[in-house]
Amino acid sequence: MRKKVIIGIALMLLLFIFVSSYTLKAQEVVDIAVISVTPSTNAVLQGEVLTIEVLIENQGTEVASKFYVTVLVDTEIIGEHFVKGNEALRSGEVLSITFEWDTTSFAAGDHTISANADVLPGEIDTADNTYIDGVVRVNVRDVAVISITVGPTSFPQGTMVGIVVRVRNKGTLSETFNVTVYYDETEIESRSTSMSSGQSGDLYFFWLTGKVAPGTYTIKTVADVVPEEKDTSDNTKVDGTVTVSERLKARGSAQIVFDMPDVLG
Repeated sequence: MRKKVIIGIALMLLLFIFVSSYTLKAQEVVDIAVISVTPSTNAVLQGEVLTIEVLIENQGTEVASKFYVTVLVDTEIIGEHFVKGNEALRSGEVLSITFEWDTTSFAAGDHTISANADVLPGEIDTADNTYIDGVVRVNVRDVAVISITVGPTSFPQGTMVGIVVRVRNKGTLSETFNVTVYYDETEIESRSTSMSSGQSGDLYFFWLTGKVAPGTYTIKTVADVVPEEKDTSDNTKVDGTVTVSERLKARGSAQIVFDMPDVLG
């Protein structure tokens, strides 16, 4: 009888050890999560570098390491970080990783920022391995001279010539800038204009040619480069040439001819 009791107790102890071991094993969870993605700013000028902080949390019970964290702008990878053994996360610990994003090659507009952590072996909850922050706007500063219309293009000294210059704000920010018209390298007139993003407008200049020597001249318009403007190739436009002849001989006071070109459509 005593022997049976001892055997029974031994069996109960083995069963208890087995159940305890199974329960502990069942409670072991592998789970990492991206809990935040934070850019240093939500608006940046094209060409600037901003930082993106990514927080990774070990939400499981097992130590987590040896996995990649990847940051994307839209669908383009801009950085990867391998979480090494010395960065291993114990249960509940959070790791901060900083990435840099050079915006030089990215078009103007809104871009979506996200981060992704590799799925670890045995990980079941993978929905939180990816985190989408929102958008960062890349701004561009760009003004341009679109066209020049001069009338007339051949005239005698003393003629008042009308010049219409069409300019456009091709950037994403409102701009105030100067526009200057020249004959050869001599300034005719300069004007300031303010334009919102995407706006075009016509500026009117008047050239009194009483002191201009007879000859052929090139008409040029220059829009000042605005701060941080990258594409300056379209800030200058050359219209062509005009010809100034000898002043007309007339009785009495000299006659001034005024000819204003039609406004561009």
